[in-house]
Amino acid sequence: MTTTAPAGSAPHDPLQIRALPKQWSEGAVPPQVEAVATSLRNPWAVSPESARILARLVRTEGIGRVLEFGAGMSSRVLGQALDAVGGGRLTAVECHPEWCAVPWAHVRALPSVDTSLIRGTLWLRADWRGVYFGYGEVDQIRNRGPYDLVFIDAPVGVYGREGALHAAITAVAPGGWIVLDDAARPRERRTVRRWLLYYPDLELVVYDETVPRGMAILRRTPAPLRTAQFSERGRDWARSLRETYWRHDELLDHMRKQSSTSIPPSS
Repeated sequence: MTTTAPAGSAPHDPLQIRALPKQWSEGAVPPQVEAVATSLRNPWAVSPESARILARLVRTEGIGRVLEFGAGMSSRVLGQALDAVGGGRLTAVECHPEWCAVPWAHVRALPSVDTSLIRGTLWLRADWRGVYFGYGEVDQIRNRGPYDLVFIDAPVGVYGREGALHAAITAVAPGGWIVLDDAARPRERRTVRRWLLYYPDLELVVYDETVPRGMAILRRTPAPLRTAQFSERGRDWARSLRETYWRHDELLDHMRKQSSTSIPPSS
C-alpha cells in the first residue's frame, strides 16, 4: 500500500520507466504472426515490434479472450496469435469498420477464433472519472467478456483514450492485462496516470519508450494496491474539463477532416 507524501512535497509520479521483461521482448513468434509483422508499413497500423510483443504476451500468459479498441492489422496479429495457441475469442471495437474490412476478413477466416466486430460510437461523458469521450456500446463490450487481454489503440489521439478502459474495466478478468499503444505520447501518458488514479487495482508492469511510439502494460490485480486519492481525483477532474475545452477547435477540425476522407488508415 502506498504511503502519503509529506506536506509540501511533490506528488509521486507513478509513470516510471519499466522495461519489457525478456519473455515479451525476445524470442521467436509464430510464423503466421511474423508474416503479418514484416508486412506492416502503414504508420496508422501497429508497429512490427508491438505486434511481436502482443504475440509473445498471448503465448506466455495463456491468453484466450481478447478485446481490442481500434481494429485493423492489429486484429490480424491478435487473431493469428490466438490461432497459434489453439484458438480463442477476439472482440474488436471500431468506429469505422469499413476502414478495416480487408484485415478483418482475414481474421474471420480463422476457424479457431470466435470473432465479433462492434461498431463503436464516441460520446462526450462526465462522471466520477472526469470529462472524457466514452464508448456507447458498453453492454455489448461487457457481454463478450470476461477478457484476459485488452489492447487499446483507439480512438485517435485527439479524443483521448481514457474512455476505452472505462468501457471495459469491469469485464477485465482478475489478473487480466491491458496494453496501451503509443504510450510515449503526452496524451497517452496522462491516460495511464488517470487509470492508475481511478482504478486502485491496476498495476503498471511495463512502461517502455524504446518500443516504437511507446507501450504501457498494466495488470488488473485481484485486490486494490492503493488507497483512493480523493483530493487528487478532484484536481484531475478539473484538469480533464479544461483539456476538453481547450481541444474544442482541434476536435472540430478532426471531425471535418474525417468526414471528407475515405482512405482506410489500417488497410
